[in-house]
Amino acid sequence: ADCLLWYFASSGKEENGVWVGGRLQVITDVTLRQQFIEKFLKPFLNEFGSHLALFGFDIINEPEWPINQKIITPEQLATFVNECATTIRQYAKGKLITVGVSAQYALLTKNLPLDYTAIHLYPANSVLFLDEFPGTVMLLGQNRPWVLEEYPSANTNIDPETYLRVIQKLGGSGASMWNFTLGSDKWSVS
Repeated sequence: ADCLLWYFASSGKEENGVWVGGRLQVITDVTLRQQFIEKFLKPFLNEFGSHLALFGFDIINEPEWPINQKIITPEQLATFVNECATTIRQYAKGKLITVGVSAQYALLTKNLPLDYTAIHLYPANSVLFLDEFPGTVMLLGQNRPWVLEEYPSANTNIDPETYLRVIQKLGGSGASMWNFTLGSDKWSVS
């Protein structure tokens, strides 16, 4: 699954007859969180948890946004991730669990029950990537693998080979370009 929860911090809106966003209370309200786990997560995992196409679950994407907006606390995030991870481990044995987080907030994940840290990084230039990113990785320590789950393929002066070399040098376990589309940038060929 790409991400169980995304954009909860928004106030929500209707798009084409479907309510999107605005479900932050699933994290902050104990009753709603339990309903989410019982009425959505467990049935979803019972149906799809062992599917071969799923290698794992990104429980929440970039939780630093609602934390920075003071909508949720790191403690509420930890409770939510712990409860979801416990459920996923029970109903989807062997599937990997992570939280996608911007590089400068990677420490938010350090004490969460994750199988790997999924780091997102969109440096404006190579100096930010080559000089600052290694420090972020060092702060994480060696308690679990990490991947550069999102990095740009367009609007950057850093070529994919450089990303991959740096990730390998720093001990990363993998990488994934964000929104890679053939012909959309100077690195791909259409």
